[in-house]
Amino acid sequence: MLLSAIGKREVPIPEHIDIYHLTREMPPSEKTPLQCVMEVDTERAMLEREAERLAHEDAECEKLMELYERLEELDADKAEARASRILHGLGFTPAMQRKSLKDFSGGWRMRVALARALFIRPFMLLLDEPTNHLDLDACVWLEEELKTFKRILVLISHSQDFLNGVCSNIIHLHNRKLKYYTGNYDQYVKTRVELEENQMKRFHWEQDQIAHMKNYIARFGHGSAKLARQAQSKEKTLQKMMASGLTERVINDKTLSFYFPSCGKIPPPVIMVQNVSFRYSKDGHWIYNNLEFGIDLDTRVALVGPNGAGKSTLLKLLTGELLPTDGMIRKHSHVKIGRYHQVELGGAASREALLGLEESPGWGVRGVGCDAPGRGTK
Repeated sequence: MLLSAIGKREVPIPEHIDIYHLTREMPPSEKTPLQCVMEVDTERAMLEREAERLAHEDAECEKLMELYERLEELDADKAEARASRILHGLGFTPAMQRKSLKDFSGGWRMRVALARALFIRPFMLLLDEPTNHLDLDACVWLEEELKTFKRILVLISHSQDFLNGVCSNIIHLHNRKLKYYTGNYDQYVKTRVELEENQMKRFHWEQDQIAHMKNYIARFGHGSAKLARQAQSKEKTLQKMMASGLTERVINDKTLSFYFPSCGKIPPPVIMVQNVSFRYSKDGHWIYNNLEFGIDLDTRVALVGPNGAGKSTLLKLLTGELLPTDGMIRKHSHVKIGRYHQVELGGAASREALLGLEESPGWGVRGVGCDAPGRGTK
């Protein structure tokens, strides 16, 4: 994978450029999210320890002053506040910032890893699908945060809106080649369409010219002296065209077409939620209180909210996997409910197998950005 090769310096990168490649979540430990973020800045942590040691030993004032000056350059006195601000933007309340990391799920520990990457401010930051474990509020915050990133940012994302908001250049990885485009994702799409249209026009023109010259050579190559000379001239022209390289045919991205068969008509309401309240245990807190709404065949709903708010719980109530503590959920007798659960399918690899489509994410970079095959899928 190209991003991994960059992170491992398997491609030529100047030594003075420090790289931070976010690859995995933080492992469970007794450390708090705030501690994990703070400790990633190894220089600041080392200087603070050394300054504390010298202060206790009553060491030379000059050496201690040098350490304090360097710490001031690193804004060490603001480090904890900055780390806390980043964690807050990614959804951590003050209380959560001081809980043990072992008490968090993998998704939340991935947020801590992302916070570390943002806190360290490397010369080159590599992010692979940074919004995967984020709720809507955290995605919006991250987009605004990355807009102000002053160094090299290379990211991969399936979110066109995210690429539009963050990236100033796009790299298209296609047919084992990289092609660079200036602008955000929408500008890349427009430019790419225009270039491919021109490429196909050039391709068809060349093919017409080749067919015409081959036909002329075949017809008049052995004719009169004048026609034979003209045929030889066209043959030389054809050889030059072939030697200089012909325009390639545009290879379109794979697409996936599907449809939902008609399920017939069912009179509303298809699903009726009546005065529903729910909690997991008798002494637990109420996740829902007095829900009242209906769902019909033409209903299209996006359920948004922070992690842990109860979005999956509501889906389980609607499908019957969970029963309301109070109230009732009524479903039409002819209703069949299909549910897609990405965790049960085993993540992205299983989704690709299910769809029969190898879909690659888009690349985005603040200085550079990329898109790969599969972006045009339906």
